[in-house]
Amino acid sequence: MDLHTSIDGFVVVTHDVSTHRVFGSEFQISKTKYVGVLDQLRTIAKPRSPMPLLEEVLDWCVKVNEEVKHTGREIKLMLDIKSDNDPTVLMKKLWNECQKSRLKSGDSTEMIHYWKNKLILGLWDSKFYDPTLSKNFTIVNITFDILKAQNFYREIKEKDKDATLHAISMINLILYKSQDKEEMLRWAKEENVKLWFWTVNENADLQNIISTCSLPTGNSLLEGIVTDDPIKVLDQNAMVKTPRWKYNLK
Repeated sequence: MDLHTSIDGFVVVTHDVSTHRVFGSEFQISKTKYVGVLDQLRTIAKPRSPMPLLEEVLDWCVKVNEEVKHTGREIKLMLDIKSDNDPTVLMKKLWNECQKSRLKSGDSTEMIHYWKNKLILGLWDSKFYDPTLSKNFTIVNITFDILKAQNFYREIKEKDKDATLHAISMINLILYKSQDKEEMLRWAKEENVKLWFWTVNENADLQNIISTCSLPTGNSLLEGIVTDDPIKVLDQNAMVKTPRWKYNLK
């Protein structure tokens, strides 16, 4: 889920920096109050939903996980922390939310341990890596570019020599540029960094990714994919729309 911060300090879950495409009215989230403005908006599409707050989604996550914990299918959340946020404000708010007692028997220490296993921090920029706070979570660098990923890892290491990068979440188009793809695979293997890809909506693309990330040892560099349609992407009999990815990457 994508996070933005309103001017009055609320962390909201929405993708765009502007509200126009999804909600109809035009507001820049970072320059607008949540209370009295953003909280009044409803999506254009039915069922005309409000803009969720981070704290509401965390409450929902705990509630659902309590209901399904016996199944082994508990939810994890990957946060896509957009670069237009204020790093200090957002990370402090996130940390405070993670300490709130949401379990019946939970204190702040127990909640931090809980979220350590449930939250993945997707960071575009190393300025959001806080050596004190970030080490409590799984860190993924979301990126368009393998060189940016390498720089991100170097920069968080400069902040914290014990920093670890669990994975990079890379745009799927890199698979169609052989030089960058080979460099990504080499570096990920060398640094023991896993791979995510976005946005993958065709089974043929998924199979290509699985094959590309497989290692001679039988292991894989692949951690997961981001998709709009989990059912369709797993359907090997689904019709493949053509052309799929035909871009000339510079």
